[in-house]
Amino acid sequence: MSDQTKTPALDSARTRRRNLVLGAVAAALTGGRWTLAQAADKPQSKAQGPAWRVDGLYAEACSCDALCPCVLGAAPTQGYCQALLAWRVDKGSFGDARLDGFNAMLAIYSPGHLAKGGWKAALYVDERGSPSQRDALAGIFSGQAGGPLAGLAPLIAEVLGVKPVAIDFRADGKRRSFTVSGVAEAEVVGIEGAGGKPVILENPPISAVAEPSVLARSTRATYSDYGLSWTQSEKNGFFSPFTYTSG
Repeated sequence: MSDQTKTPALDSARTRRRNLVLGAVAAALTGGRWTLAQAADKPQSKAQGPAWRVDGLYAEACSCDALCPCVLGAAPTQGYCQALLAWRVDKGSFGDARLDGFNAMLAIYSPGHLAKGGWKAALYVDERGSPSQRDALAGIFSGQAGGPLAGLAPLIAEVLGVKPVAIDFRADGKRRSFTVSGVAEAEVVGIEGAGGKPVILENPPISAVAEPSVLARSTRATYSDYGLSWTQSEKNGFFSPFTYTSG
């Protein structure tokens, strides 16, 4: 949550519960649709709220060499993981709130094997949305609203914050790029396989999406916020379509 947020109650809640799972911080941002107490007591339970669905494009850039062993359940190649995960919603709704055209990004630092947890994480949602639309994005992409990302909660040890910011996500052929204003910038390019076809990864044990992903390599991936900072290139990336639902 941004230091520029003008709601004292939310700032106070964030300070008191800073080390809860990411869904708990999203709960503060939503103004009580999901309470902090519910998030703390039942982080993996199905969230109570309106039905929702989002469809669009997904991309990520991490610090591992390609192919990232984390998706196969092994340790990261650098011994730690620095990852940026971004989504562009092409079509979506959360109850009556339309989410078409909005973006989100999650920054993650894992000190070791992903499955062992201990992550630090920060969520960024599209500032162009109305308060209700930003709330919906925060709920969905934190996992607090249920759906596929709810499984992230037990892995996150420290929530760094949730911020509404300017986010741009672009797709051009085998390239995907995204920018979070003043915070992050990344571009990944699909790796060419046999016959010039993309290299496709299907059904890995660990993934943020269920759809087959194109294996990619970053041309750049930078992040600087909340005391974390990295700059890397020629590392692992993925991109794919995605569909998340509340059901």
